[in-house]
Amino acid sequence: MVAAVLFPPSSCRPQGIKGREMLGGRFGGIITSGELNDSFGHGSELEIHFTEGLGSWYGVGFSLSMHNLGRSLDREKDIDYTGLDRSVKAGVYSVTAGMTTFNRISRKIYLGAEAGIGLYTVTATIPSGIWEGRITRNEFGFNGGVDIYYALNDRGLSIDLGAKYHYLLSGKDPLQVLYAYTGEEGCGFTQVTLGIILFTN
Repeated sequence: MVAAVLFPPSSCRPQGIKGREMLGGRFGGIITSGELNDSFGHGSELEIHFTEGLGSWYGVGFSLSMHNLGRSLDREKDIDYTGLDRSVKAGVYSVTAGMTTFNRISRKIYLGAEAGIGLYTVTATIPSGIWEGRITRNEFGFNGGVDIYYALNDRGLSIDLGAKYHYLLSGKDPLQVLYAYTGEEGCGFTQVTLGIILFTN
């Protein structure tokens, strides 16, 4: 219903996406806030995504992403978490699925939106001499985003500029690195990316 309001059928769409596949890659950065920003700052992002068109303006999409938060900025929390003075590196890997919408507004420009759920693997990497130890926890989460696409040619190749918000249900596990550093049972961040997407005919 929300998608129908945001992306109603219109005469400005020359063709739909029903029966078409979309494959793309995105790279960019992560914007954090609050305790997560204080503990790790901002990060980097890499994503591969695929969408199958089910209707003229909507489809189902899947994404595989690496959200790199980098090394901790809080020495005291490093000591609390590891028992030693070691800089902890945090990263999140996600596999998500959800609904995707597309609405072409001109010959070369079209808008998209997506919303879904996913499994988020939260990893803490702890240096120990020449070795590294890892603590991993799996959490569920939600995401939603918007994209602007610009067609580079008539064969389906487009530039993709977008933003997507992820919210993880962190829980109260003291070894889950995001909970340990933020003290919050839920944790969110926003990815801002530039990418390439290919639409099949």
